[in-house]
Amino acid sequence: MHEMRIEKRFANGTKAAHLIVRIAVGGVACWLLARGFPRHGMPFMEIPALAVIVRTWRGLPMRTAASLAFFEGIVFYAIVYGWFVEAVASHAGPLAAFIDLGAAALSAWSWALAAVFAVACTRVVRPQLVPLAIALAFTLCESLRLYGPLANPFGTIGEPFVASSLAPLATIGGAASLTFAVALVAASLSELTTSVAFVRNFAVTVFSVVVVLGLAWLAWPARTLAKATIPVALVQGNIRKPSSGTGERFRNRSSATFG
Repeated sequence: MHEMRIEKRFANGTKAAHLIVRIAVGGVACWLLARGFPRHGMPFMEIPALAVIVRTWRGLPMRTAASLAFFEGIVFYAIVYGWFVEAVASHAGPLAAFIDLGAAALSAWSWALAAVFAVACTRVVRPQLVPLAIALAFTLCESLRLYGPLANPFGTIGEPFVASSLAPLATIGGAASLTFAVALVAASLSELTTSVAFVRNFAVTVFSVVVVLGLAWLAWPARTLAKATIPVALVQGNIRKPSSGTGERFRNRSSATFG
């Protein structure tokens, strides 16, 4: 009996250690995922980062996966919404950080729901279709976050790709198409193994995205329009200027994107 108790404690300690590792890895991956947004300008960093995040959900009970995803979502959105602090600091003072965290928590539920769907998919869907199911679930949950009285339109996974080579995909389903494409490749990458099946499935996924991207490009109205020549910029009053050089990058990007 004493030996059984020792084994049980050891097993529980091992599970706790594994969960701590997932939390740490997930937190770092969320930081890398946020590097893809315009303030940092590395959109394709999102794919491996999101793959790691999805991987941290695998093999966990639904409740644990949802809790972990909720934490990861708070970390990610708190970083992405960091400009909230700069925007309201002069009005809210020390409470500005709590506004940022509150907004992040109100958005993180979508990740928790996506994690529940992801765990369910691994149990009921054929292995070859798991990445597709996860990508659909993630895109659906993100889209649900954009509606309702507490909706927040910022921080969608597809947002950084609006000005990238994947932009033509937006002609199919708007920003949701970009999120789905990124999530699909990331979910496929999260299945990383050395097996031939993984290599085949990942190659098919990437090839499919490229084919659809090519077709979307052919139907993209912007490719046949003359290059714009009028510079466009947006100014919002009563907002503190960020201190990271975002303004200059925005001016360059707005000029290049909109003319």
